[in-house]
Parts: sequence; C-alpha cells; structure tokens
Amino acid sequence: MVRTLALCALLCAGCRLYAPTVIDCQVRCGARGECPTDTTCLDGFCRTAGSRAVCECSLGDTRPCGGDLGVCATPGVQRCTDAHQWSACEGNVEPASERCNGLDDDCNGVVDDRLTDAPACALTEGVCSGATQQCVAAAFLTCGAERYGARYELLEQSCDGLDNDCEGHIDRRASVELSREQVGAWWFLSTGSGFVLATEVDGGTIDLQWLDEDLRALERRRVPGGDGLQLATRGDEVRMARRADGGVLLEAHAPDGGQQLTFVDDVGTFAVSGRALAVVHGDARVELQLDDGGTSVLGVDDGGTLLFSELGTALAWSGGLSNTVEGTTFAGSFAGYGTLTEAGDGVLGGLPRAQPLSGSPVFVADVRGASSPVPLTSRFVPGLHGHQATGLARRALILGVDASRDLWLVTERGASQLERDVDAVRVATGRSALPAIAWSRGSVITATRACTP
Repeated sequence: MVRTLALCALLCAGCRLYAPTVIDCQVRCGARGECPTDTTCLDGFCRTAGSRAVCECSLGDTRPCGGDLGVCATPGVQRCTDAHQWSACEGNVEPASERCNGLDDDCNGVVDDRLTDAPACALTEGVCSGATQQCVAAAFLTCGAERYGARYELLEQSCDGLDNDCEGHIDRRASVELSREQVGAWWFLSTGSGFVLATEVDGGTIDLQWLDEDLRALERRRVPGGDGLQLATRGDEVRMARRADGGVLLEAHAPDGGQQLTFVDDVGTFAVSGRALAVVHGDARVELQLDDGGTSVLGVDDGGTLLFSELGTALAWSGGLSNTVEGTTFAGSFAGYGTLTEAGDGVLGGLPRAQPLSGSPVFVADVRGASSPVPLTSRFVPGLHGHQATGLARRALILGVDASRDLWLVTERGASQLERDVDAVRVATGRSALPAIAWSRGSVITATRACTP
C-alpha cells in the first residue's frame, strides 16, 4: 500500500511521467476509483484511455482456487502471468467419476453414491436385469434378494408373466435332472412334503426318490418291483400294488421303512389310490378294500378299465362310477378313459384313452350327475398322444407329446410348447401355483415347475 501511494504521489506531482508499457496493470484504483492524471479506473486498475490489454492481476499476485467438498476440499493456487491474467488453478483436485473407495470422488458431499464402477449382480435375466452390486465401506457386496427388487423370487412362484427367479424362464423354473437310471416304467407323484419319483431300474427294482417342493432330493430307497405294478401316495408314503400268487399285494413304503398292508386273492384287474385298493374278482365283482379293513362291493365290471381319480375320492370302471366318500353311484360307462380327474369342488372329468385323430378335440368331461361325459372345452391338438390330465384350479391341465416328440401343455386358455425330443411325460400338482412336470428322454428324467398358460 505504501508502494502504491508513493507511486501515485510521484505521478501526481505535475510531471506526467505515466508510461503504460512500464506500469500498465500495476497501479490499482483508489477506494473511490481515484487514479493519476490522464488515467481512468478500469477493472480495478488505473489505465490510459487507449489501453486494450486485459488486466486481471499484477505480476507476483497469487490467490487460492478450487476447494469444495469431498476430494476437492484441498485448494490450489492461481498465479498472475506476464499477460496480467490468472493462470489455471494449480495443485487442486477436480471432481471425478464416483468409485467404490470410501471417498466423495464427484465432490457432491456424498461418499460412494452414483457409482460408475459398480459390477452387475450375478443374476441378470428377468426382473434382475440392470441390478448392480452395492458399495458398503469401500467394498462391493454380493447381491441379495433386496438388491433385485420386490418382484424377485428365489424360486419362481408367481404366474405373472415375469421371470421372477431370473433364470431365463417366464413363469417357469429352470429344469432339474432327477435321474439317469430309468430302464422301464416310471412314476411321478405328489406327496405330503413335495413329490416322489419312482423308476424301474435293472432287475425290476424300483428306485424311490423323495423330493421337496423345489424338486431337491430328500430321501432315496430301493424296493422290490413286480408284475403289473401300480403306485399311489398317501402323505409321504408310496403305496405299491402288484400281482402276487393269483391276487394282488399292497405295500406302503415311507422314507424310513416299509410294510405290507394287505393281500387280496382271486384278482384280475386292480387299481390303487392313497385311500384304498380296488379290485375286480374273477366273478366281475368290483370290490373296494379300505385301509381300515372295511370292504365294499360296488358293482359289476364288464371287462373295461378300472381307474381311481387323482385325489382318490372317485373310482370308475367300465359300467359305473362310485364316489368312495359319499357312496353315491352315477350311471354311465367309463370304458376307454385313461385319466379321471377332479377339482376341489367335486367336478370329475376324464380324457379319452384312445389316440385322437388329427384335428380331433382333446376334451375334459364333467360327469357330475350326467349319464354321459359332456365336454367342458375343446382344444385342437393334432396328433397328441401319451397325454394325461389333472384338475388344477378348476381348470384342466393336459400334457401331451406329439408325433414329433414335442411336449405340449394345453388348457382351455391355449397351448404352449415346453420341450422337444420327449419320450413320455408325467405331472404332479403339489401345493403351489406351479405344478411339477417331469419328462423322459431315453433313461434321463427331467422336471420343472411351470404355470398353466
């Protein structure tokens, strides 16, 4: 300040010595804009009328610069250049893309937000698309259910048109290989805990594999097979009926052991359910053997099919139908029906056993109190064979393999192709919205859970 006043005094002494090339951008204006004679205050400096150069600072001047939030908090310095302009800020830190490092890289006052280096989560299909790992304490965490969002399901349960478990299948779980040992017949049934897969292996032995609702193995046992073997379930027990000594032998096998339940002599045709054993004797009597030892003669068979409904509450034979719970008998023949199904409200239905002609309808019939089957729905599936049906949510679920070995699922709402190169198919409803569907290719048996269309 003393230097500036002295210079001003010298210039104002009446001897006009102001030389712009020497002192330009050096003399600062007074507090009220005062300047030496023949100069004018311009941008804080006393300038001659013809001065054109920009004066931002005086040589030797410095000032702090930068300095903000986060990593930008350390200030730098600007220096006055020979052109009397401020240099670029030196020594400061500029905002950068935010990274997972425990620092506020973009200098917005928040640490590790709006990350640009977040890796994708392990699951990238379906509702998990776009999900990234979360940064906590300068480290990325493995993605959990909360990271995938409210619609994510560890195992697909919802029939909502979305891939909820992010496995690449909409309303269907990823397929699970259950067995590679099957050499003969095989069965796939619901149990109290989930499902059971029974396969006939070398020597006629039956391999029993209990599965949970998610098709994961629980227990496994091997038991003797037999001629004309039929299987049903009650709770977690597998009930096995087979021909023996001119009659039929019924056994029950649980994961922890087995027992013989009953033997009935003089039997031609038989059927087993989770509730009872039905037999046709040599004199054509249709007899029902209950687990508690009770026996009922229901009618006379005329040589056709003897068949329990899926839930075991109804028995059909060629010549009649009996409700085993209420004892009601409906008139009407069921000869030629391969599957008898029922819904929770007591509706009974069946599928024709015979192969439908190309273009012929596959139908489910309601036989409640009717003298003959009445079609509930018609769905044209040319060449469908090996089909079966089950009552599910009051709708018919039909699975079939066509002449090209393609597996189809058919309901009154439509048909969809599930798999290719399939030999045979089975279905078990279980307790969730997704029934379990199993199919075989050679000796390999695979299963999935899928919504009905």
